[in-house]
Amino acid sequence: MGKKELTPLNEAFRRMDEVLSVVSLSSEKIPVHAADGMVLRADQFSRLSLPPFNKSAMDGYAVREGDQREEYNLLGTIAAGESKKVFLEPGTAVKVMTGAPVPEGAGKVIRQENTVRNGNKIRVADHSDSPNICWKAEDVCVGQEVMTAGMTIDPLAIGNLISCGIMEVEVARRVRISVISTGSEIVDSPGEIKDGRIMNTNGPLLAALSKDCGFEVIGEHRVPDEKNATTEALRAAAEQADITVLSGGVSVGDYDYVTGALGDTGLNIHFSRLAVKPGKPTVFATAGRRTVLGLPGNPVSVFLMFHLFVRR
Repeated sequence: MGKKELTPLNEAFRRMDEVLSVVSLSSEKIPVHAADGMVLRADQFSRLSLPPFNKSAMDGYAVREGDQREEYNLLGTIAAGESKKVFLEPGTAVKVMTGAPVPEGAGKVIRQENTVRNGNKIRVADHSDSPNICWKAEDVCVGQEVMTAGMTIDPLAIGNLISCGIMEVEVARRVRISVISTGSEIVDSPGEIKDGRIMNTNGPLLAALSKDCGFEVIGEHRVPDEKNATTEALRAAAEQADITVLSGGVSVGDYDYVTGALGDTGLNIHFSRLAVKPGKPTVFATAGRRTVLGLPGNPVSVFLMFHLFVRR
């Protein structure tokens, strides 16, 4: 492909999707609490019913199904976490706290606010139509699918999976990414600043963006504008990284060596100039499972092209 050819954005997306459609990550089983940001490889089915028992939705008094009257005899109290066997006879009630199991045969929990207690006598000021009971399995049944393969696990999903008794999941391992900043002018310390030098902002920027995406950053390197150094950095990154992202050195200047280094390391370039601004000199190259994206050196272009291509 000639360097002067400009690839439309949608065509660049199409080429990337086509090339990478045959590439996949290996799977691993990990604890659910460690799976934030990872992608499920298998459908998940609940191992528990939710709720796992009939439980009170509020503090109040449980009474028998259909036993509506103005006064009840109090038999005792059941707190959350307790499992007392109490038999409700007509005219009796059991005090239940929010989340506590209601006695067998209970059909309603009368709000505590709607009652007046005098010793072991409970007088009801107002009978609500609501049962105020969360019935067993009304949210999720055992064996019900709760997440499908391909979904990304977030904090809410972690809570839902654990509540369903799922403690381990099969996920795609994290994408391993290596970040390379090119440029003889960039330095990593203000103490190195002198005429012609600037701080290396793209490397830390790309590493932080990658971590926000859930990628595993396995390397962050800086190389001068030298073809051999660029080629060696690409070869070293390819040994471990799924994706190598470079910033700078992708244009057509006398000291832009990235495109040439890609060819020297056996990579096939699918596009090298985009019909977009900023970000025109963006390069996408692959060789088998190796993927390289060369981004312009301008930090604004780096930020934009990361979201358009690296995330994709």
